Amino acid sequence: MRRRRVLIAAGPWSSFGFLAQRVWEGDRVNFEVVTDTGSADAVRELAGELRDVSSEFATTTAAVPGELLVGLRCLPEALGRRTFSRFDRADGTLTIDLTVSQERFAGQTVAWQREELGRLLEERFGHVLATTSAPWSPAQREAVRHAARTMLLSAGWLDGARSRARALLEQGQPIDQVAEAAGLESAEVEDIYVAMLTEHG
Repeated sequence: MRRRRVLIAAGPWSSFGFLAQRVWEGDRVNFEVVTDTGSADAVRELAGELRDVSSEFATTTAAVPGELLVGLRCLPEALGRRTFSRFDRADGTLTIDLTVSQERFAGQTVAWQREELGRLLEERFGHVLATTSAPWSPAQREAVRHAARTMLLSAGWLDGARSRARALLEQGQPIDQVAEAAGLESAEVEDIYVAMLTEHG
């Protein structure tokens, strides 16, 4: 049985498939990212980072049939849009629709937004793969989970620059050296350091 890959242009949309152009492809879990976001955040640009590494995801899940569609929305809280997931048996598509707060993301650095999206997506993957009705065996679910984590790591969405900076600060390294090693601005490293001090009282 052949499955379909979903290709969707970045931009506002109200439901999956609205801007979709579908093409036939082999029987494996394909991966695509779509975005619905404004100009106050970097979510749309960051979605491109996942697209850049998605081929690796498709390759490592070659034995798992179906599609995985990830939607990244950064919207005003007043809209009341919530994160959800669903599995469509008709076309074998597992959808993860992740919504984050525009108020929370606006003004944050790209590195912060990247790692926050990574944290939230990894959590969502774990929940979805444990509860989805997709007809995947435990081994296939673990393959998808592992491929998703590998993809997020490869894109720097997990254990990224801010995580590296935090680890170096915990070792007692100076802020300017940490900034250079992690590839961050000194001001962002200072913010991380202040947050660490606050956490530890």
